[in-house]
Amino acid sequence: PRSFENYQSYATKYIVPNLGHIVLSALTPMHVQSWLDSELAAGLGAPTIKLIHSTLRASLTRAMAMQLVA
Repeated sequence: PRSFENYQSYATKYIVPNLGHIVLSALTPMHVQSWLDSELAAGLGAPTIKLIHSTLRASLTRAMAMQLVA
């Protein structure tokens, strides 16, 4: 489905290049907020940022459900 392609695109284009260097157990809300703020300041649109945030949140929720992170 197109949704999966969109999620994959957000992950490979935005999330992994910007947060992929941080070990999941060390990732904090401040890391995420700081990064998203910088994307907004760089001109990325608010709707796109919301979709990226939603994708990241869903991914982390899934990782927690699978007990990959605490």
